[in-house]
Amino acid sequence: MEHRTIEQLRQSATISPQAPTHRPLSKRERLMRWAELLKQTEGRVRTLEGTEYLRRRERDRMRQDGSALSVAFSDPVLRSAGLLSDRFGDAARFFGLSHRELHDIVCHCLFGSTVSPHLIACRVRTAAVQAREARFSGAALAATGVACASALTLAAIAVVGGF
Repeated sequence: MEHRTIEQLRQSATISPQAPTHRPLSKRERLMRWAELLKQTEGRVRTLEGTEYLRRRERDRMRQDGSALSVAFSDPVLRSAGLLSDRFGDAARFFGLSHRELHDIVCHCLFGSTVSPHLIACRVRTAAVQAREARFSGAALAATGVACASALTLAAIAVVGGF
């Protein structure tokens, strides 16, 4: 192996500065990005059926094409930040959510087989607000809760009214 100084290398090669390193996304930033992706999603997203009845290992492997988890996994930013797949277990670990918390966001028992991505975005934003550790403010959580309640009311009106 031949050793060369940087000056010698500059004469025979183009030296590029090291690619900028990005700081890791916080839990709140990961969740807010997912919520934003869901907010931009048209139509409906599919839910995962029976997450609460499966053993942890089976639940970890659950996935569904067209689900809220698929929306997250389709994003190159979240994948480059470490989201490994659109499986329940990978998403729970990546977003820092317990299985119960993720169940409350994506399970069939709460929404039926499909749900408005805007409603799921609201639930994800609520999880993000709760992730604000010490800077967490009750007013922010209350505001998110009011926004979610409004979204739920509109969703119920749309279902009942046949919109």
